[in-house]
Amino acid sequence: MVDNHVVPYLRLKTGNIGTIRSKVLRIAGVGESLVEEIVKDLMLDSNPSVAPYAKVGEVHLRVTAKCDTAEEADALIEERAKLIYERLGTAIYAEGDDPIEKAVVKLLTGRNETLATAESCTGGLLSQRITDISGSSAAFMGGAIVYSNAAKTDLAGVPAEMIEAHGAVSAEVAQALAEGVRKRFGVTYGVGITGVAGPDGGTAQKPVGLVYLAVAYPGGCEVDEAHYIGGRATVRFRASQTALNMLRLRILKS
Repeated sequence: MVDNHVVPYLRLKTGNIGTIRSKVLRIAGVGESLVEEIVKDLMLDSNPSVAPYAKVGEVHLRVTAKCDTAEEADALIEERAKLIYERLGTAIYAEGDDPIEKAVVKLLTGRNETLATAESCTGGLLSQRITDISGSSAAFMGGAIVYSNAAKTDLAGVPAEMIEAHGAVSAEVAQALAEGVRKRFGVTYGVGITGVAGPDGGTAQKPVGLVYLAVAYPGGCEVDEAHYIGGRATVRFRASQTALNMLRLRILKS
């Protein structure tokens, strides 16, 4: 009696819908404003709804559906998620609660590929994020914190004359770090990071927030120049986030 009469009556009177379900799509490498522009027409619908949430270094899209049953809600969500995937493609790195470092470890282990890092301004944060993931030991072979110029030369093989000519914070040194650590550890991918995390140490030519990142791989090396806004912790986190996304996209291209 309750299921057949009372519940339908209450739903009719209150407008209550039996089930609310949602899915979160996690996006890296695309800013919040651009994500909103890409999916703005989908955000106009109320069921399923699409709502963006800006996070440090990434954007989340929450797709929510309200239906009588979970199956109906899930079907609506999957239909809407498919459209979002078609528009954002590989910018979506995961669903649910999994961070980008977990997505990277999953890609590496699934392909039996390996990684090593050489970090200056991030001070080991990238390595920490990777090794926080259970099972990362199958892919992560080691890292070097190359904070000083001498460490860059001794541990990652960056020529001292290169540092003298271009400065420790430069695209050339980032590439040399990535290639050097890849060779030293004998891995598939090497990541190099060097920059000015602040709050001190910046100049007019190389301001606080300037970071060079590189991913070395069999046959080449990609280098990116980034300019971050925020305090020291924010700059370091954003740099590690960018490095993880660069690595993720490089693995997908392999």
